[in-house]
Amino acid sequence: MFPQMRPLPVLAATMLAGSLAVGSVPAAADPLPAPSPTVDITTNIVGFRNDQGKALVAVFRSADGFPGDASKAVAKTAAPIAQGRARVVFQGLPAGVYAVAVIHDENGNGKLDTSWLGIPTEGIGASNDAKGKLGPPSFDAARMTVTAPGFVHTIHVVYL
Repeated sequence: MFPQMRPLPVLAATMLAGSLAVGSVPAAADPLPAPSPTVDITTNIVGFRNDQGKALVAVFRSADGFPGDASKAVAKTAAPIAQGRARVVFQGLPAGVYAVAVIHDENGNGKLDTSWLGIPTEGIGASNDAKGKLGPPSFDAARMTVTAPGFVHTIHVVYL
């Protein structure tokens, strides 16, 4: 009824048995974690006293460097000013806590100019229109929790 079975050579039988041993079959791959949601932060900046220079805008995730050290920002850019306004969109940031700092770099030297007393001679601004007392605003005063994909806020530039 059945065809005559021939014995497998010993080596082949050993290999076959080894491949069926417990633990030799790869486990199912762990599911990939869900990607973190990303957000876009649109910053509308208003109140420039003129259209000279550019708006320097930096986004921070912590107090480290905020607001004056843009090298510690998670994103930064320069935007043109037109009719006393500028607009910047930071795309694809992870949802979370942020603070935004703005400088009106009127003379185009890439930094905030100050008087000999350290008082800014160019316009400044921060998210939540945060103001400092005898200095720059704190990260906590400017912090925003951004969870919506298309977050929009406005910063008013001030001149001291």
